[in-house]
Amino acid sequence: MNKDGNSAILLAAFGTSVPGADQVYADMEKKVRADFPGLEIYWAYTSKVIREKLARQGRTFLSPVQALGLMAEHGLARVAMQSLLIIPGLEHHDLIRTRASLQGLPKGIEKISLGAPLLNSSLDIQRFTRAMLDNVQSQRSPEEAVIFMGHGSTHPANVFYAGLQYQFWLHDENIFVGAVEGTPALEDILPLLKKRGVSKALLLPLMVVAGDHAINDMAGKQTGSWMSTLEDNGVEARVLMQGLGSFDNVVDIWMDHLKEAVASL
Repeated sequence: MNKDGNSAILLAAFGTSVPGADQVYADMEKKVRADFPGLEIYWAYTSKVIREKLARQGRTFLSPVQALGLMAEHGLARVAMQSLLIIPGLEHHDLIRTRASLQGLPKGIEKISLGAPLLNSSLDIQRFTRAMLDNVQSQRSPEEAVIFMGHGSTHPANVFYAGLQYQFWLHDENIFVGAVEGTPALEDILPLLKKRGVSKALLLPLMVVAGDHAINDMAGKQTGSWMSTLEDNGVEARVLMQGLGSFDNVVDIWMDHLKEAVASL
């Protein structure tokens, strides 16, 4: 796979500052190492806020630009950069611009391929839907609705959440997709829960790791969290604190995107 030693993989994740949440990233790296044993693996965090927060804790994480610069210094000629993001939103398009800016620079990296995020096509959405239906089957009781909390985006790619909602409704009208910083919002879901007579709900993060948004915005006890809001509206809520990166059948979607990126080097 890497006979000349000049190819490598860069895993670009949003990042997390929650202690222990990054174990999901470590488990994902093990899978990448198993699937691509001949390639060295580098990491980058796309979120400047997360990188700065970690820096104050004495932990240094590189941006994608910095990581690619380091890889160039190490003499790498070809890099498969895998987007460990959910939708092709703002963060992913930053990766697209980074790739365009740094590929082919003199004495730099000759070829940078970019693997698609988790949900990048209708086929990805259909595959993810089937995977999560299997994953929650043993976790929910028959009378429970399932509510996924995504991050949301101001980018037009936020429409992927609506597309995912449609796919879930083809199988189960009591599975809902919302976003903490986008649409559909929880306020859009509440009337549907009431209309369908839902009194119990299982909450899951639609995020790679169960980080700050999951712990506070979704499962927090404070007023305004999704759990508190649901309970204030007569819905008994409980949480499955498990990021998408902890489900093997979901990680396999990213791995297939990475296989395409590696094959194009």
